[in-house]
Amino acid sequence: TALMQGARAAGLQIIKKYDHSLPVTYAKRGDEAAISWGTKNMIFKNNTLNPIQISMTYNTNSPTVYVKILSMQ
Repeated sequence: TALMQGARAAGLQIIKKYDHSLPVTYAKRGDEAAISWGTKNMIFKNNTLNPIQISMTYNTNSPTVYVKILSMQ
């Protein structure tokens, strides 16, 4: 979900994503992405002219996941 929201905020094209089968408390329906090893993958495309760098961190105190997507120029 965090990666999908970061990709969307960066203006990257979301090609495929799956919503969770049940509602989640941390995102509205449609603003989340479920991933299940071997069956459900989110796919997005770097539709910019430049390479991108993706950085993810996890804060164990909150718990919160942060996604940063940078354009490499």
